Amino acid sequence: MYYFKGKPRHGKADFAGTINLKDADVSDVEEPGKSYSFSITAKEDDGKVRQYWLRADTDLTKKEWMGVLVRKSKGVVHLEKEDRKFVMTHDDVISGIKRMYQEKQQEIESRFLWDEFFGPILRKSDFEALPQVLLLGQYSVGKTSFIQYLLHRKFPNMRIGPEPTTDRFTAVMYSEEDRVIPGSALSVDPDKPFQAVNKFGTGFLTKFEASCLNSDILRNVTLVDTPGVLAGDKQRIGRDYDFPEVVRQFADTSHVVLLLFDAHKLDISDEFRDAILALADNKEKIRIVLNKADQVTTQQLVRIYGSLMWSLGKVINTPEVMRVYIGSFWDKPYKNKENEKLFRAEQQDLLDDLNALPDDSTIRKVNEMVKRARTLRAHILVLGYLKANMPMFGAEEKKAKLISRLPEIYEELARTHKIPVGDFPGVDEYQKKLEKQDFKKFKDSSPKIMAVIEEILTRDLPRYMKLTAKDTHPVDDDELNPFGDAPAWEWGVDENFVGTQEVAWASLSPNGAALSGPQLKNPLLASGAPPSYLKKIWSLADIERTGKLDKDEFILAMWLAEQAKDGVAPPDTLPESLIPPSKRKGKNLFTDNR
Repeated sequence: MYYFKGKPRHGKADFAGTINLKDADVSDVEEPGKSYSFSITAKEDDGKVRQYWLRADTDLTKKEWMGVLVRKSKGVVHLEKEDRKFVMTHDDVISGIKRMYQEKQQEIESRFLWDEFFGPILRKSDFEALPQVLLLGQYSVGKTSFIQYLLHRKFPNMRIGPEPTTDRFTAVMYSEEDRVIPGSALSVDPDKPFQAVNKFGTGFLTKFEASCLNSDILRNVTLVDTPGVLAGDKQRIGRDYDFPEVVRQFADTSHVVLLLFDAHKLDISDEFRDAILALADNKEKIRIVLNKADQVTTQQLVRIYGSLMWSLGKVINTPEVMRVYIGSFWDKPYKNKENEKLFRAEQQDLLDDLNALPDDSTIRKVNEMVKRARTLRAHILVLGYLKANMPMFGAEEKKAKLISRLPEIYEELARTHKIPVGDFPGVDEYQKKLEKQDFKKFKDSSPKIMAVIEEILTRDLPRYMKLTAKDTHPVDDDELNPFGDAPAWEWGVDENFVGTQEVAWASLSPNGAALSGPQLKNPLLASGAPPSYLKKIWSLADIERTGKLDKDEFILAMWLAEQAKDGVAPPDTLPESLIPPSKRKGKNLFTDNR
């Protein structure tokens, strides 16, 4: 007898129960006795035969999973519905992702030197860590005061002043009692997600600590304060570690990065610029906070905002306008009350953004795993190409030439393997890492390894992405009735294809914003559709005529491209069945046809 949790293929609520594999029509069994997925065709009490896709685990218990019990009686499999609706929780999804990583991805990362190029192999604490917010800015912009404002109290070892006071990285975390944990102890604690910082050595660990206190907000999020950045070489002289690299490491594990600016200090020093550039792979996490805005008049504030956007535009290379929160984030009365209403609205928006982190943390973790798997796939292809092109003699000269040609190699591999160029690592940092490697010692890839990665990207992670979707539609009597009809799939795009492309979209647009033609050109080219059809496909998919595609429009474009690859020409006019339900006038995706 095995315990299972799963989701009916026809889209009803997630459910769970027990099944004896010998007593049902079961297919697609993988690794029986461990963790596997299968489908079961069951005749229900209403006389209808439906197919259910289930995922089974031998380590679950009936007490944990309640919902639908599958039993065998007189040759027919029956479904017995219980009163309680089964809901896939955050812990369930994280546990599944962790198991998938350990069983499939971790060994591949070790084989292809992931830790030497990108960072350490993931540990248990990395999956179970709370959402993390990194605060970064020059000295005296109010980072520490901002944390005090959120906590409504001081935290251990907190220091505030007009001079540079915070000289260390401080992880502000929850604890029943106030205490401080030194960096050396923090970095070896298996229950804390900071083992990766060991690579920066004692010079950094002496400037790292955890400030633990009892605060409700810290039950759901961890805040990381950073040293204030000074101009020129004043601060660099005293640093025994690479500040931008440390910032990169913390940004990789953070859910949000807050860049704080003082209304009177908009200059970006060299070290601050380097730190911002280190955030290049995490641009979607960045939020800008223009602090101490009550210290200036309305006219000055307009000019300051313009200057800030101009300064950031020279450093952060992105076509999207970054969100800027304007206010004074402390408990003091406003000095200039002209914009008090604006400041309070902006403060509330920022607090709402931070309050949403615990609810959104599951999908963010899935998204991080998608990015990691896509980068791993590209990394393996690059290493294989480099090794295959190394000669018997003149290896050093050839190595230097290959490294210099890295952008061209990316383009060639992207065309050959039909993957986006954006999946490949940043050129500059990757080139530096390659200079230290012996190309001839790189491990060989194989179709089996690539198949495992494709399985992760096209089956495993899409499944977890679907499970993280929030069910916000109202439930009516028909849905709760065990004899009610199952809602039909309302879109002419294959449901499994939609799940796969939702994962691709999450990687392309982590913040969910619509993307322009240049941003989506490579994925469409990589689809394999004849280039002559792509212009028409774009016009059909751009339903709202904005020049950009949102998630549903992107999925539609990829579906039309998939059909074109198989020889089906795009239609002259988009049929009703292919219009995304969210785009159909007068139709509500969640309430109609129920």
